Amino acid sequence: MRALTCVFALAALISQVSVADAHQEDTSYSQITLAPDHVQTVATFDLHVLQRIVTVDTNDDGVVTDEELAAAAPALQAYLGDRIGLSLDNGPPDLGQPKPVRWRDDITRAEWADWPKTLVDFPFERSLENHPDLLTLSYTPWLELGGAHANLTRIVQFGYPEIEVVFTAEEPDFDYFTEKPTSRWDTFSRFVRLGAEHIWAGLDHILFLVALLVVSRLRELLQIVTAFTVAHSITLALAVFDVVEIPSRWIEAGIAATIVWVAYQNLRGRSGAHRWRLTFAFGLVHGFGFAGVLRDLELPAEGLVRSLAAFNVGVELGQVAIVGALFPVIALLRRTPLGAGAIAGVSAAVGLAGVMWFVERVAGS
Repeated sequence: MRALTCVFALAALISQVSVADAHQEDTSYSQITLAPDHVQTVATFDLHVLQRIVTVDTNDDGVVTDEELAAAAPALQAYLGDRIGLSLDNGPPDLGQPKPVRWRDDITRAEWADWPKTLVDFPFERSLENHPDLLTLSYTPWLELGGAHANLTRIVQFGYPEIEVVFTAEEPDFDYFTEKPTSRWDTFSRFVRLGAEHIWAGLDHILFLVALLVVSRLRELLQIVTAFTVAHSITLALAVFDVVEIPSRWIEAGIAATIVWVAYQNLRGRSGAHRWRLTFAFGLVHGFGFAGVLRDLELPAEGLVRSLAAFNVGVELGQVAIVGALFPVIALLRRTPLGAGAIAGVSAAVGLAGVMWFVERVAGS
């Protein structure tokens, strides 16, 4: 009983590990992504800062709606185009074509009290005819935003380490000397590694696999892994190619729900037989979760299929590594007198973690 209590305590501790909102006042963010055929700039500001530039809350009711943000977007895009300079090989500054403005989170309105932590993305895209050797950035929004304002910028070039820069009133410029485009093999291997790292770092995905493993025999395990692979490959492709789009908060809550349900089935004494059908259905949900990683990278149109395939290969390799490491241990444990109790304890701990994640993710929406 004491061991089971410790397992529950460990699950509760694990479930508390989440990414905190790191936004600071008087701070904005940018990401510059250099792709083979374009440069994308995404400038991110909170509503509190945007209100200093343009009156976003036009009816002064303390709430900014989708409609008000859309109405203010052209003026804000013009402001950013004037204040953020992106020059290539010492040419004239130009961010390129503005893209639709979007809330950082899946919301449609923001109350006044939430303005300082409600982020809005302003994407711009500039086409490339040739790969530039030099990318020069300059920020000059200090008159309206104040001398204390800082911009944290991340520069991303596929296949190379990211660069982070802090722009202030005292340091408003930065020169980035680009690297030559990577080979197809380098790009493929990078996305394989990214896929493997994602599933290894995703505790929810790992616990989902653990809940399936503890009640599965070898034959059932092969069916389950195959079903999960096929299912998440389908939805990963649908999401990346924008065929289907589901708000991320629903997906994350859905992943937590799949963990709870599988753990519940384990505690009811259901065997792994025919579990592959359930795994296929739940794998569709997890595939949308994997797609969020690729969307954040703003993949270039060129080589999209290759990058998607490489990421999926990485996910499978990561999954095989997890199953290969855990299944022999679980199989041996099942043969001991403590096997049944251990399986129940692990299932209960996994289920508790899933419940806490579900509540956290639903409440956070």
